[in-house]
Amino acid sequence: MITGREIQSYPRTLFWKKSTDCCSWDGVHCEKTTGQVIELDLHCSQLQGNFHSNGSLFQLFNLKRLDLSFNDFTGSLISPKFGEFSSLMHLDLSRSGFTAICNLKTLVLLNLRSNNLEGTIPQCLGEMSELEVFDLSNNSLSGTIDTTFNIGNQLIIIKLDRNKLQGKVPQFLIYCKKLELLDLSYNELNDTFPKWLGDLPHLQILSLRSNKFYGPIRTNYLFAQIRVINLSSNGFCGDLPVSLFQNFLAMKKIGENSGNREYVADIFSYYYNYSLIVTTKGLDRELPQVLTIQIIIDLSKNRFEGHIPNIIGDLVGFRTLNFSHNVLEGHIPAPLHRLSVLESLDLSSNKLDGEIPQ
Repeated sequence: MITGREIQSYPRTLFWKKSTDCCSWDGVHCEKTTGQVIELDLHCSQLQGNFHSNGSLFQLFNLKRLDLSFNDFTGSLISPKFGEFSSLMHLDLSRSGFTAICNLKTLVLLNLRSNNLEGTIPQCLGEMSELEVFDLSNNSLSGTIDTTFNIGNQLIIIKLDRNKLQGKVPQFLIYCKKLELLDLSYNELNDTFPKWLGDLPHLQILSLRSNKFYGPIRTNYLFAQIRVINLSSNGFCGDLPVSLFQNFLAMKKIGENSGNREYVADIFSYYYNYSLIVTTKGLDRELPQVLTIQIIIDLSKNRFEGHIPNIIGDLVGFRTLNFSHNVLEGHIPAPLHRLSVLESLDLSSNKLDGEIPQ
């Protein structure tokens, strides 16, 4: 699914005319006062092959943004010359086939999703101290997540979903104090619930779906800003985590729809849109972004047992609630009637009785 800007493929570089000012070329953006090229947008330009070290690209010393996504550089390595772009902050190589990126220390945005990348995540990525968006989703990366980002890092979005990663959730994430979105879904992680993530003051989206997490969930950490939590398709067990629900402060308010569409982790929306897979009304769908008013809990396809606690009725901001395919029993709690903005409720494939309150 392609989201965000409309993708149209055409060889734009063939229409560049050397007799005209390069600042007028399609995809080239210059700084108004100096005339220096600062942005180069070559997404979907039917580019192939390697970038030669003596090519004109590497003469653009003041380049701040480079978009080479949706091209075909399969089998190519990023030239060491890329490391000489001392001002480069945004690099988008998604769906382009690139492997090596260790020379780029000043990046703010790194998007390498959907590149058929294999092997382990390079340790050198932890040296990118300015990085805010780290997206390696939808590749074939394996091994454990050993890359370490240090105290004081700037990470806001981490997406490692749809890979083959194993082991535990890495403890370095506790240093990511600005983190708003963490998506580790569709991997092979084998761990108990990483309750210490609740100590991250700005975490709003947490997706661990479709891994090998196990055991009960007990935590006193706050998760005060969490808006979307997806733990579906794992091996979690025991009673539903009342202590966790108690701390979901952002879910205890009904989001105001002011008419302006506000999104979670909407920092580079012009250049980059994350996506998130959620299940609503029994169907998986890919959200191009998550609205701040979309409050979602999905604990389906685990082994939770016991009763649905009445405290669920306090989380009045719910838009989607999915407890299906567990071993829950007893009556459906009456306080569910307080969920006045609920759009999708799934309690199927349990041992519940009674009626859903109006």
